[in-house]
Amino acid sequence: MLGRSGSGKTALCLREVRERLAADPEGPPLILLVPEQADVSDRVCAAAARRARRTR
Repeated sequence: MLGRSGSGKTALCLREVRERLAADPEGPPLILLVPEQADVSDRVCAAAARRARRTR
């Protein structure tokens, strides 16, 4: 996914994670790949992935 800073990339990723978890809580693990260069939004995504992993 590409986009300028503030274009909603992180929000879209997190919304899709929430929607998939709600649709199929017992489904397969979700894998969220983030770039090696970590910034605040990457840490937010990683935290969401950890929360998602705990629910499955």
